[in-house]
Amino acid sequence: MPYGDCLSAFAEWFAQLWGESLGKNGLGTTPVRALGAIDQHSQLQLYMEGPDDKLITIIDVKNRPYFKLPDNIDDDALKDFEFLFGKTMGELLSVEARSTTSALIKAGKPVVYLSIPEVSERYIGALIFFYEYLTALVGLLMDVNPFDQPGVEQGKRYIYSLMGRQGFEEYIGEVEQYFGKCRNIEIIL
Repeated sequence: MPYGDCLSAFAEWFAQLWGESLGKNGLGTTPVRALGAIDQHSQLQLYMEGPDDKLITIIDVKNRPYFKLPDNIDDDALKDFEFLFGKTMGELLSVEARSTTSALIKAGKPVVYLSIPEVSERYIGALIFFYEYLTALVGLLMDVNPFDQPGVEQGKRYIYSLMGRQGFEEYIGEVEQYFGKCRNIEIIL
């Protein structure tokens, strides 16, 4: 759960890496992409009080693009938000990341808090290397090969056969056989 829109693509990449590399032989954990502070409101309830089957990683960024909130707004409707006046959005996001981490720890949930100095090629590269290495190690511990994707390949063979790629004709019958077992619901508007 990175706290910063600029890391949303990284969260997508991680979910693909983890799921494809470790979801084999009836094993693996399901990666859930979340972007703080947006998804902390939609998913945090599940993480806090749902099943104990998650490890949450919070990624914070120390130096962010500077966007300062107004120093003062003369509007009674915003009186309750005076404590935010003069703060930056970066400060708010970092406080939310630390607060979410603290709430998860208080609830007894396993959480990892990572902080990077900035979003740059150097630090994104470091995160990518770290998670590739971690994924390989977890694969070794699980006794699965994190470097193949047999489940993905079957779908590709079916696609190739239906799209007419030579050498994959034998799979057309399999697609028809298995898809025939699918409950097909058609929605007509």
